Amino acid sequence: MERTNSNYNLLIAKIDEFTRKYYKNQLIRGGLYFTGVFVLFFLTVNLLEYFGRFNTTGRTILFYSFLAISLGITVKWIIIPLLKLYNMGKVISHTDAAIIIGRHFTDVKDKLLNVLQLNTLTADSGFGSSSLISAGIDQKIAELKPIPFTNAIDLGANRKYLKYALPPIIALVIIMLFYPGIIAESSGRLVNYNTYFAPKAPFQFNLVNKDLKVIQNQDFKLDLKLTGSEVPQEVFIEVGDVRYKMERENTIEFNYLFRNVQKDITFHLVADGFDSQEYTLRALPNPIILNFEVKLAYPAYTGKQPETIKNTGDFIVPEGTVATWVFSTQNTQNLKMAFNDTAQAVNAAGADKYSLSARLLKSKTYSIATSNQYLSNRDSVRYSISVVPDQYPTIEAQEYKDSTNIKRLYFNGITKDDYGFRRLTFNYVSVDEGGNPKGAIVSKDVPFT
Repeated sequence: MERTNSNYNLLIAKIDEFTRKYYKNQLIRGGLYFTGVFVLFFLTVNLLEYFGRFNTTGRTILFYSFLAISLGITVKWIIIPLLKLYNMGKVISHTDAAIIIGRHFTDVKDKLLNVLQLNTLTADSGFGSSSLISAGIDQKIAELKPIPFTNAIDLGANRKYLKYALPPIIALVIIMLFYPGIIAESSGRLVNYNTYFAPKAPFQFNLVNKDLKVIQNQDFKLDLKLTGSEVPQEVFIEVGDVRYKMERENTIEFNYLFRNVQKDITFHLVADGFDSQEYTLRALPNPIILNFEVKLAYPAYTGKQPETIKNTGDFIVPEGTVATWVFSTQNTQNLKMAFNDTAQAVNAAGADKYSLSARLLKSKTYSIATSNQYLSNRDSVRYSISVVPDQYPTIEAQEYKDSTNIKRLYFNGITKDDYGFRRLTFNYVSVDEGGNPKGAIVSKDVPFT
């Protein structure tokens, strides 16, 4: 009995091996069917959409039809055989497998079914210990052992099903190589089935400008060139809800001037009822000086009080004056001042503020340059500083004699200086008849205006 069970288990293992190959064969065949039907239907819906250009309702029907059919054939030809290959779900019974094997090995069918029936009979009737039945089972199993049940399935026979898969694949490859736009455009519209797509124009909008960028507060000229079989006579630019006509240069070239661009402008082109894609003209922030002032601290000898001049870069100051520039800027990250071609960075003094101080000892010229991450060395006009050197005071004096007394002398004169005097003294010394000094120098303060 033990030997009979052992032989029977080997026989069942061979049938199970056949069953796995049976479902492997179904998976291969199903894969070929699936590939052919899937690619064919994919091409069909894409070609229908490409030439039909359906509305959102039509594209929705095509899209979900494609999904439904693709899901159905995937379940039928791929998922179900794959599950059964790994013995998941309902698989064919040993009796069904024996019948299939018997179709290939005609002399095996009755013997194999007889073994299965005898084993079932033994288990159901309680004759499991009958030596006669066991001997009969062993005899039939011995006759079946040399026969390779898996040969009943020829995997190579699936080559004949390539005729269903190869033609659609070849057609798809040809289209992708020579007409890729058919698949790309129609697939994009099908995936976005609920999006409105404007009819395709018989011409193309081609912007000549390499970059859509302009410095803030400046003008920008947009250049357009049309290509295609039918070129419109007029082209418009739409900014928001406002439409502007472009200037026509010739039959295919147009231009439009955006004046004093303050901020980014989003626009699209319109011609003969067809719209272009949206474009954005970027306004690059211009690093500018809004205003500035120069604080002048005069040297003590001038007696002048400090003063501030605004938005004036040219000035005249006495030698030794300390000038402090304070700039209010916009969109500026760096500010430099160049004195007689020698650049000097200006320190930040707060938000959009820059400041620099310098003692002025001689005349010079200077310029100011601003920059940011987009623009650099945006120069202002040149300015000049005139420095007046401090001159020594001058005195002009004249001597007069009294006509009634020759020993009495009179003196008068004029004093000169840029910034006046603090003190004026008359200094003299007595001399003898020989002209030699007698005594010390005498100094007397003299009032003056």
